[in-house]
Amino acid sequence: MRLVRFLLLVALLVFRFWLDNCTVRTKEYDVFCGIPPGFEGVRIAQISDLHGNERLYGPLLRHTRSARPDLIVLTGDITDAPEQWPELEKLLRSLTEIAPCYYVSGNHEWADLEPEPLFRRIAETGVRVLRNEWVFLERSGDLVALVGFEDPNGYADMIKAQELCRLVRSHTDDFIIALCHRPQLFPELAEGGCGLVFSGHNHGGVIRIPFYGGLIPPARERGEYDAGLFHRDGSVLLVSPGLAGTNGVPRFLNRPQLCLAVLHPWQAEGGEA
Repeated sequence: MRLVRFLLLVALLVFRFWLDNCTVRTKEYDVFCGIPPGFEGVRIAQISDLHGNERLYGPLLRHTRSARPDLIVLTGDITDAPEQWPELEKLLRSLTEIAPCYYVSGNHEWADLEPEPLFRRIAETGVRVLRNEWVFLERSGDLVALVGFEDPNGYADMIKAQELCRLVRSHTDDFIIALCHRPQLFPELAEGGCGLVFSGHNHGGVIRIPFYGGLIPPARERGEYDAGLFHRDGSVLLVSPGLAGTNGVPRFLNRPQLCLAVLHPWQAEGGEA
């Protein structure tokens, strides 16, 4: 009887390990924020921290199609080795056939690769690369500014997050959606007027403990922003738990996730959170 229980436990652990490292799930978030009424119901699919995990490309593409997004945002660390590019290129081109795609860099694109050639290649697939710049999105006569914040691993003399916020604000009063790989910058972005921020980087803590959250840094560096929705001073942060492990540590109790944000103005919730 003990042997049967032991074998059952091993089987359950193997199944859980497979689930957390070889499959993808979609998690839908109803995001209430200061978005203008014309953007009610807009669906944004977020892909983050893929790290060239090719075994997930097929499932990820299927889940993204099924999510029916209006746009797709890629919030960094999608690759960290040159040999990953051929399959990644196919994935990116397929994603652009689903919806407009926007990308910002993560720390690994700068640390592990030649960033400039990589960014050119990504742009050639049809994905819009945002490098401390912004574009305007229009829906039903309303506008929002979509701003891409380059990862701090970039050039030492590039514009800082707070400066970019001020620059955007000097050009527009429209609602700001920010793409920023590191959620630790959320306080600065909230203070700078970004109403909705999409981030990744923390991998959900890689290993998640029930009622505690992510276990492994960087998610526990400050004990916050490991995965999910966070609020600060009227701004909202969505942190993707990502799609890969980190530093050789596999995921556990932390299934790879395609985040799907469904946007709603504060009024739909009955007021500001």
